[in-house]
Amino acid sequence: MDKMILAGCVGLFLVGALFGIGASSGIEIERLKVVDIFAIVSTIATALAAYAAWRAAATASKQSADNAVSLRWQMYKMHRESFDDLLDNVESNLKVNFYSRHETYDAIFPNNRNVNLPFTSVGGSELESWQRSYTKLADACCRFESAGQREIERWIGDYLWLAGCMRYSTIKADEPQVRMGGWVPSGVSAENHEKIASMMWSVLHSLSKFSYMENNIGYRGMSAEFKADFQSFLRDAEIGRIEHCYK
Repeated sequence: MDKMILAGCVGLFLVGALFGIGASSGIEIERLKVVDIFAIVSTIATALAAYAAWRAAATASKQSADNAVSLRWQMYKMHRESFDDLLDNVESNLKVNFYSRHETYDAIFPNNRNVNLPFTSVGGSELESWQRSYTKLADACCRFESAGQREIERWIGDYLWLAGCMRYSTIKADEPQVRMGGWVPSGVSAENHEKIASMMWSVLHSLSKFSYMENNIGYRGMSAEFKADFQSFLRDAEIGRIEHCYK
């Protein structure tokens, strides 16, 4: 606006200067027709109007962009708060702990934090991969055949990996549990090994429902054969018969 006022002043000054030059040089002012004067003033007014329109359009465009960014950020903030409420309920009901909530959210909704990318309330490909991985875990523990040590070892490793993807734990790292390779806490203990798979289903189901990506995954329980092999694995870990330990 200051520039527009300055331009107007300059225009008026030029008009005054034109008449001043004419008077001092002996040029008859009458020679300047009224239409010429109006042409000069009209040119200045047109320039001022064009500048004002440009400034108004630029200001409106900036305000629109700012409003869009603000709205986009509010959508993310409200969605993230709803997600935290969900995790609060899951933690309370299942007695688990989400130790890195922002990473869990970003894994499911990778674009939502960036205001320059489209917002979505539908989960992405990472959540689909969790669902597929869980289906394999559920299938493995309900087989009516002996699994063997290596199968149980692989199952615990897959469980540990998937729980890590969702960033939650069922027991504290310093509590007694199977430690893979002798030191990596697995979250699997003598007390919880029969319910960790159903607990993981509940966690994944809650995340999937929130993300509008429910499917037919489900927990069908542990077969007697799988339970027996699991308990044998735990005993071997306790007495140091295998490379994993229980402590």
